[in-house]
Amino acid sequence: MINLKRRKRQASENSEIVLNAFLEGISNRETIIELLECGNVIKSELELETMIKKMENEVKTIVSVMEPSWAIPIIIEIIGKLYYGKFKNHVFSGPIFKRALSYLWNNLYTQHGEQKNIKQLTKLLLYCYTIESLYSYKKMFFVVPEFYLYFEKGHIGVPKEYKEIFNEFGYMLRGKGKRLRVAETNTYLMLTKTVDFLKGLLSVLTGKSPKEIEVFKNTFYEMIPGIENEECKKFWQQVFLRYAFFIGILVQLKEDEDGTEVFMFREFEIEIPEGILTQEVAENIFWKKKWFQKQNKEIYSNLIVDRPILRISETGDFATSAVIIGDSINNFIEKQIFGYAGQVEMNLPREIFKKAFSDPFEEMCIDYFRKQGFIAGHILESGVWKIQNQNIDLKVIEDELFGEVDVFAYYPETNICFLIECKVLHDIQDTRSYKNIVAKLKDDSEEYRAKLRKKSIWIKKVLEKMNMIDVEVVKILLTDLPLPIIDGDDDILLLDFYRLRNMIEYLMEDLSTDGGNL
Repeated sequence: MINLKRRKRQASENSEIVLNAFLEGISNRETIIELLECGNVIKSELELETMIKKMENEVKTIVSVMEPSWAIPIIIEIIGKLYYGKFKNHVFSGPIFKRALSYLWNNLYTQHGEQKNIKQLTKLLLYCYTIESLYSYKKMFFVVPEFYLYFEKGHIGVPKEYKEIFNEFGYMLRGKGKRLRVAETNTYLMLTKTVDFLKGLLSVLTGKSPKEIEVFKNTFYEMIPGIENEECKKFWQQVFLRYAFFIGILVQLKEDEDGTEVFMFREFEIEIPEGILTQEVAENIFWKKKWFQKQNKEIYSNLIVDRPILRISETGDFATSAVIIGDSINNFIEKQIFGYAGQVEMNLPREIFKKAFSDPFEEMCIDYFRKQGFIAGHILESGVWKIQNQNIDLKVIEDELFGEVDVFAYYPETNICFLIECKVLHDIQDTRSYKNIVAKLKDDSEEYRAKLRKKSIWIKKVLEKMNMIDVEVVKILLTDLPLPIIDGDDDILLLDFYRLRNMIEYLMEDLSTDGGNL
């Protein structure tokens, strides 16, 4: 068995040394690309994947001589401090260190050396930096078929004509954990309602309805059924288990610790009241060999938030940190409520997502238009337009409205109105999930655009019947998260909420300067 106190001390002492060595390597444009005898240009996704495979073979060689129980705690300590501690200025490095963690852990169950070498660990991180970069460029070959990469002075270069859209990808991926839609509410409960939140979770698991628990009032939790629903029971068990670990670590912190430090413990057994948890539920927060082998290497930098506790030795020693477990709780909840493809462990009722996130997004959009002076609201399938303080019956034609309209907004005394279909997106995990979203929003595999056009035809007929034949209907497919897509469809705008606000504010500014004419 390893000396956990010594490993913790080594992680604390070496974390800053390793990070600085890595940053120095990047600033000095140290590269390993030349070692792979590649050409000067990567012109296709296939060539890019070939490069990644070569680099991952080099990574295997590096980790094969390293001692996982020494290296993994250092990486975990750095990850905690990158996102929440004194290394926050270098948060861009977070995914790189998370990727390195995966390669190191994969070596745990194979023959490995005992090197405790900072130079070797830094070399691994520089490889991970380039591998993570190449994976991020992979999506570009899907968006821009003629895209290519070139190598210059030790770094990967992007042609000038593609930098703007690649920067959009960078914006989209920045701070992914903070963009989780459940994060604000759930983090508040975890950190400020600690005792009540833990008691609330336990009360649900002993049979109480979430709707009856005060701490869950006016949150998404009260919309989730209790343990009478077997799938929901698994959900509550997972949240309780993760939060119990989170609290368990916090109460053991020393006076000068803030939860960003690596926390290590030995394998243990606990007695749990029947029905509260199961062994299967408990295992779902630990990295397991069979689970790991099923993971797509492109998402290696996400694995630590999916399952926050890692075995670091074959003798029953584990490592994590309080902040990593906290992130894993938010990540787990959002993926279950949103029903992420390929990552769903519980089949929660779909209406939870609709009531907790989809409907509020539509209401937020309506509220924004109203604050800008628009007449705005939801149009029911019956043709009733629910605007401020009243309902207007738009059923002045015989044609039926093709489904409901999420948002219809009109500014009085102008010739423009907005017909909006709102979509709350899954966050992009990898190239495959990005392609799925593009297929839905651009290629119209689920007919979002086709339905929007049919609704637009109905609206135009209504406006014509009401003698508003000069009104232009602007059709918008609106997402809650930014999504870089080259969209050549002129009749429908694909916007995220941030860009919509910019557009409306620009129009309102024009309106004020042009005397009321848009």
